[in-house]
Amino acid sequence: MKIAILSNVNLDLLIQALSKHNEVYHQAGYGQWIQEAINPSDHLRSFNPEAIFILLDGSALLDGIDSINEAKQEMINAIHYCENLASLFSSTMIFVSNIDIAPKEIIAGDRIRPEHNLMNFWENELENCIHNNTNIHLFDLRLLIEEFGRHNFYSDKMWYMGSIPYSIKGISGLADAIMMKIQAHTSTRKKVLILDLDNTLWGGVLGEDGFDGIEISRSLIGAVYRDTQLRIKELARSGILLAIVSKNDRDDVLHVLDEHPQMVLRSKDFVCIYANWDSKVNNIVNLANTLNLGLDSFVFLDDNPVEREAVRRALPEVTVVDFPKDVANLPGTIQKIAERYFFAARLTKEDVLKTNQYQQEIKRQAALENVLSIEDYLVSLQIKVVLEEMKNEQLERVAQLTQKTNQFNLVTRRYSAEQLIAYKEKKDNHIYVATVSDRYGDSGLVFVLMISENGDKAKIDNLLMSCRVMGRYIEDAVIAAVEEKLMEKGITQIAAQYIPTEKNKPVKDLMERLDYQLVSTDENNIKTYIRYLEKECSQRKVLFEVKWR
Repeated sequence: MKIAILSNVNLDLLIQALSKHNEVYHQAGYGQWIQEAINPSDHLRSFNPEAIFILLDGSALLDGIDSINEAKQEMINAIHYCENLASLFSSTMIFVSNIDIAPKEIIAGDRIRPEHNLMNFWENELENCIHNNTNIHLFDLRLLIEEFGRHNFYSDKMWYMGSIPYSIKGISGLADAIMMKIQAHTSTRKKVLILDLDNTLWGGVLGEDGFDGIEISRSLIGAVYRDTQLRIKELARSGILLAIVSKNDRDDVLHVLDEHPQMVLRSKDFVCIYANWDSKVNNIVNLANTLNLGLDSFVFLDDNPVEREAVRRALPEVTVVDFPKDVANLPGTIQKIAERYFFAARLTKEDVLKTNQYQQEIKRQAALENVLSIEDYLVSLQIKVVLEEMKNEQLERVAQLTQKTNQFNLVTRRYSAEQLIAYKEKKDNHIYVATVSDRYGDSGLVFVLMISENGDKAKIDNLLMSCRVMGRYIEDAVIAAVEEKLMEKGITQIAAQYIPTEKNKPVKDLMERLDYQLVSTDENNIKTYIRYLEKECSQRKVLFEVKWR
C-alpha cells in the first residue's frame, strides 16, 4: 500500500513502523504539511499515494495562539487546506484526524477548560468537510488516545528530546489503527449477521426457562443481553441484514421477540427467522438460497462451540466469530464484529432500507410461485426503471455495488469512490445507473453501467446489477435504452468483455443473449464481444418502460 503521512509534528517513528509493510511518503520536515496541502511537491505527486493521512496534534496546531477566536480561525484554515488537498488528489482516500488538546494550562478549579470547546469546534468543522468531500474520511485519533489514556499515549520525554509527542506504545497503536482503517475502507463488507438466540440474544434457554425465565433486563446480567441487542440494532440501522438460526419452537420465539417488554429486537428487525430443529448448517444454506446471497456474505454468532465448529467445517465460506469467554464482553464483541466485518464509510439510502427491501423480495418470490409464466409475473410486478448518469450523491452506493456484487458482474472490477471519480473525470467516460421499483416497493439503485467512448466506438468497462433484482430482465431494458442513446450520439459499434470468476456464472451467456457477437476467447476464457448498433437495436422486446432522468 502506498501511504502518505502529513503532520504538524515529528512522526518519523510512525513512518518507520508503517514502512515495514508499505511504501510510505514522508513530508520534508514535519512543519511542511500546509505547503504540501496547498501546493503538493512533485515528489508527492509522483509518489501517487493510495491513501493520505493528515494527522494533526491539537496542541501544536494552536501553539502560540491565546484567543479562542484566533484558534477557531486557525482551525478553519486547516480544514480548507485539507479540502484543497482533497480536490488535488480526488481519486485518493484522504483521512483527516480529529484533534486532542492536552490540558496543560494551569487554571482555577471552577473554570471550564477551553480545550473541550476547541476540540468540539474542530470536529464540527471536520464533519462538514467530510460531508462535502467524498474522498475525505475521519481518522479518530481522539478516540484512540482516550482508549490508551493520555499518560500512556503521550510522552513528555519524547517531545522534549525529538518533537515526537507520542510514546513508543502510542506510535505502535497509531500504526495499527492506520492499517485497520485502510483495511476497513478497502475490504468487502459482509451483508448478514446470523444470530443464535439462547445465551446469545438472551440469557438462558427459552425451551426450559420459558418466557418469564429468560434473562434480559436493564440491570445485572440481563443488561448484558439488552446492551448486546442495542448494539445489534445499531448495526442493522447501518444496512446489515439480521437473521435468526436457532433450535427452538418458532411460535415461542416470535412470542418473545414481539411481546417481551425488555426485548430491543423485534421480529420485524430480522429478514429471516429459522427457528426449528433442523441443523444450523442446513438452515444457513436455505437462508443463502432465500436471500440469493453467497455464503461469504454471512457472519455467524453462536454461544455453542459445537454449533460453531459444525458451521466452520461444513460451510468454510461463512465467517464464524468466537464467542467471548466472559459474557460481560458480549456487547463489546458486537462492536468488534461491526468494525471488522461490517464497516461502512458512509451510509446510502439503500443501506437504511436494506431489511425492508429483502423482505419485499421474499414476497416477490412467493408471488412467482402463483403465476403461469415468467412474462405474467413480470407484468404483474409493474416494474419501473429510471436511468440516468451517476450523480455525486450516488457515488457511495455505486462504489458499494462494484465492491460487493459478485454474481451479476460482467468483469468484476472493484472501484472505490475515489476511483469512480477518476474514471468519470476522463473525457468521454460515462457511468449510468438505474433505480428500480415495483408494486412491492423501491429496490433503489441496483444497476451500474460504465462506458467509455472513442469516436464512433464505445466499450462497456463495467456492467453489474444487484442480485436482488436478478431474473426480472432489468438488464435487457437498460442495455436497450443505453444503446439507443449511443446511436443518437453517432456510436456505431460497442465492445464488451466477460471475465469469468467462480461466482459470476449468471452472466456467462449474457452478451450472447443480448445479441452481442463473440469475437474471441483467450487462454483464460475471457470472452470479447462486439455489437454493431443499428436502428433495430432499440426494438428488443421489453416488458416495461425505462425512463431517462
